[in-house]
Amino acid sequence: VLGGYSQNTYPYGYQEINTIGGGFLTPTISHVNSTSKALFGQATLDLGLFSESLDKLKFTAGYRYTWDSRHYTAFAYTTASGRPVCTSVPVTATSGQFPNCGVKFNGKFESPTYTLTLDYKITPNVLTYVTTRTGYKSGGFNTVINNQIPTSYAPEDLTDWEAGVKADWRLGGMPVRTNIAVYRDKYKNIQRAVYLENPQQAGSILSYLANAAAATIKGLEGQFTIKPVDGLTVDLSYSYMDAKYDKYLFQDLSRPGTALQQIVDLKGRPLIYSPKNKYGLNVRYELPESGNLGRFEIYGGLSYQSHYLTTDQPQPAIYRIGNYTLMNLGANWKNVGGKPVDIETFMTNVTNKKAIAASQVFYYSAGAAAASFIEPRMYGVRLRYTFGS
Repeated sequence: VLGGYSQNTYPYGYQEINTIGGGFLTPTISHVNSTSKALFGQATLDLGLFSESLDKLKFTAGYRYTWDSRHYTAFAYTTASGRPVCTSVPVTATSGQFPNCGVKFNGKFESPTYTLTLDYKITPNVLTYVTTRTGYKSGGFNTVINNQIPTSYAPEDLTDWEAGVKADWRLGGMPVRTNIAVYRDKYKNIQRAVYLENPQQAGSILSYLANAAAATIKGLEGQFTIKPVDGLTVDLSYSYMDAKYDKYLFQDLSRPGTALQQIVDLKGRPLIYSPKNKYGLNVRYELPESGNLGRFEIYGGLSYQSHYLTTDQPQPAIYRIGNYTLMNLGANWKNVGGKPVDIETFMTNVTNKKAIAASQVFYYSAGAAAASFIEPRMYGVRLRYTFGS
């Protein structure tokens, strides 16, 4: 496989962000134009061509080189001194006098990434593999401009190792499909939000993106499909993830003292949005087809997710969420009366579980916290008509 990729993102309008600190307004009006280009190739070689002993062993190699560019224009000022003063450039510069508060930044980021895989078919129905690959996320610019914070941040890098097995087999005559994988990732230059007190406006907080952390992510994933009897399918899935920072010098705003005294190393702290355990159980039973009446099936599912953090900053509010189980049920009547019509009834969140799905905590910057809840119990009917043959 050989290919290329090109993308140009150019918003027609400007984005405006207004922040208030110490009772003063600081608007930032900005525009970001970004491009991304890449060339890539991948090939698989059957090593059995060279020796019978290497039969059914294959080697896959892929390579991609990516070029990203960011063109950022911003206008920012504050009214803290009682009159508009530019914050996007030093106020002593001629170009920094209000209303000429515009600044322009141009950045280029590029990186190679690759994938290397060995896979071996023990039998026609059992495949084992080991692979390593790298990932890259472009750098960029902070959308709120201030002399106290860096204007840009560098790309993120990830190196992944994975091994697994995919197998179809039988258990007491029942067909079973098994997919199991273990992985370990080294995550560097992680882009994270950094907070610090604004020396120009008492009582306000500056927030910006920086390459603040490194982490190790490891875990396992398993998926099992069993068909105990004709028409009945049972799917089981489980994932375990241990995602922790290796290093993260973080300013903990809940600690007393100066900004330097507030710096802590979050080494060993879980990454945000990283639940440790997730599992799912889905059961589907399709009744034997009866004449021209159509096909009937019923289904149900359970899904569980353990808790996770939504911010690295400990907060006296909602920042740890999750740890809930959801149940869904439904029935489907396909090809009603031999016609291309399906009727489905469904119920989601059967137990009407109340749980938080996401939160936005701004306790130390705005003294507030917000939360979004999962959808409540819902039920309904879907009607589907299929056109054509």
